[in-house]
Amino acid sequence: MLFLPNYFNEVPLQVQQARKLGITAQIIGSDSWDNPELISLGGDLMNGTYFTNHYSPDIDNPSARDFITNYQKKFNMVPDAAAALTYDAAKLLFSAIAKAGKDDAKAIRDAIAATKGFSGITGMITYEGSGDPVKGAVIIKIENGKFVFNNQVNP
Repeated sequence: MLFLPNYFNEVPLQVQQARKLGITAQIIGSDSWDNPELISLGGDLMNGTYFTNHYSPDIDNPSARDFITNYQKKFNMVPDAAAALTYDAAKLLFSAIAKAGKDDAKAIRDAIAATKGFSGITGMITYEGSGDPVKGAVIIKIENGKFVFNNQVNP
């Protein structure tokens, strides 16, 4: 396996070089691949590669479906992971403000830190004391020049 956690604009050349060197290993990447330009730049070389991400517009989640439909109506495009993460962050913040019951930074921070099982567009979000959310990831496969939902992994 060849792991390329690089930005989408660097990956196609790296995949091309790996294949020219005879490397036949499965190529995988990270959420930094989440840009349609990856396919424009890499073409058919990107087919059969995988990357992890926070979200996929193909995931079977009713609240995600509503978000995607509303986003497409407003912006005339499918939302990417950054849009979904931003939406979740705003909803999480509004929820924490409501739980805190007051306009106080520490109370809001404490409410976010106490969040368990927040259902977001990008999946369930829980905080367990580190300051980083514990949440799932999706695996995207590139097939026929498209990002295709492959699997979801939850902690």
